[in-house]
Order: sequence, then C-alpha cells, then structure tokens
Amino acid sequence: MQTHSIQGSIANIGFTGALKDWRKVRKMSQLDLSLEAQVSQRHLSWLETGRAKPSREMVIRLADTLDIPNRDRNRLLGLAGFAPLFVESELDAPIMKMVTDVLEMMLVNHDPYPAIVMDRQWNLKMKNSSADKLFELFGDTAQILKDIGDDGQFNIARLSFHPNGLRRFASNWSEIAPSFFARLRREAIEQNDPVAISLLDELAPYVDDYVAEQHYPASLSPLLPLHYSVNGHDLKLVSVLSSFGSAQDVTATELRIETFYPADDVTAEYFKTT
Repeated sequence: MQTHSIQGSIANIGFTGALKDWRKVRKMSQLDLSLEAQVSQRHLSWLETGRAKPSREMVIRLADTLDIPNRDRNRLLGLAGFAPLFVESELDAPIMKMVTDVLEMMLVNHDPYPAIVMDRQWNLKMKNSSADKLFELFGDTAQILKDIGDDGQFNIARLSFHPNGLRRFASNWSEIAPSFFARLRREAIEQNDPVAISLLDELAPYVDDYVAEQHYPASLSPLLPLHYSVNGHDLKLVSVLSSFGSAQDVTATELRIETFYPADDVTAEYFKTT
C-alpha cells in the first residue's frame, strides 16, 4: 500500500524559504504574486533571495495576497523580525471566555442532535450531551481510543479512518472517505502545516488507493452524509462544518464546529427519545 506522503513540502529556511514555500503551495509564479500584490517582480525576487529585507507592511501584504492562515502569518512576521499580528490564546484562557460561551450556547441549542467543536488538528475540544449519546452507541469510548492508538487526544480524523474506529459502522464509508480525506489533504497542503501533514501520512495506510488518488475541486462541500449501522440502529445524519472566519485570535479562527442533523424520521426520533 502506497502511503501517498506529502512530507517535504515544507522547507523551514527562514523568511525567504517560507515565502517561496507559500508561493509554491498557492501555485503562483513570482510574476503572478508580484502582479497581485502590486510589488515589482525584481523586488519580490530580492526578497526571496535575501538581497532585500521586507518591511512589516510588505510581509502583511504578501500574506494577504497568498491567503496565509493567521498562525502562519505570525510565523512569517517572526521570521522577518517583526512582532506577531494575531494573538494566540488557550481555549480555556479568560480572554477566550466570550468565544467558549458562544460555543457552549451553540452546542446546547443544537440538542437533541449531536454537535462538537474541534481544533485545527481535528482534536475534540467540546461536545453536547447528544454527541455523548452518539459516541457511546459505538462502544466504550476510552477503549476505542486505546484501540486506535489515540493516546487520549480524541482525534476525530483518526477515530474515523482507523480500522478499529468508526469506519466499521459506516454503511456509506466509500462515500465518506474520499471527501474527508480530500479535505484533510487540502488543509494540510494549504496550511503548510507539519502537524497536519504528519496526521495525513499516519492515516494514509488506512485509505484505499482509489480514495487517496481521487482529486476533488478546491471548494469542497461543507455537507457530508453519514450512515451508521450499529447495535440494531440505522442512523442517517448530515454533518455540517463551520468556523469563526473573521476572528482575530489564532485559536478561534482554527476552531471548527461540526453539527449533525437527522436525514430521516427514524434518526430524528432516535435522538429525540433516547
């Protein structure tokens, strides 16, 4: 089984290397970037070779043009010798209370249907009581996490793809896997994130070749149909992913909220009455 590794796409060689990396990730030539950022190609070339040093404003302009995530904008600024632009707080920090309060309200209001909050690496951070009911349906959660080697992280991607995870109960796994793996691959490459790439490479051996080799459009649907057959229950759900797109805190922008909706009356009744 080929692992389809994309390791090596990140070159940690200071500001010049990081800038070239991001330009390659976005599949832009120097001319493309210079035109879109309204910078001369000669100056951009000097920035990439280290012949010229960027101003703070130039780093921000290039980051905007390359659509670099907030965490990596901070890193790019740091490599150029400047202070970060965005704050990065722990989810339980006092400054994040407004965010967590809103998330709690969203989760509670979504009952009786499942809803969860994950970080950028798909680690579970928050969940409502209906999500507990859903996970408990598959068996002892602690044992399942142990069986997939999750080390207590409760990683939803690992839980989904590992042979000892939830894929055993997914009747439409051949429909779920290609879209989910394409999202993981796209995020790993677009975010230029070593942790995401490491997770992708870890999961690749569990993915059939036909899944890993399929190509999907840059804009993947936020909707994913899920069909689980477990313990005599036949549950059909639609998963919806959303995020805080305009948040100024790095942690907040990277959070993803997954809400589940019943796709038929049987599933709706199960969650309303269980």
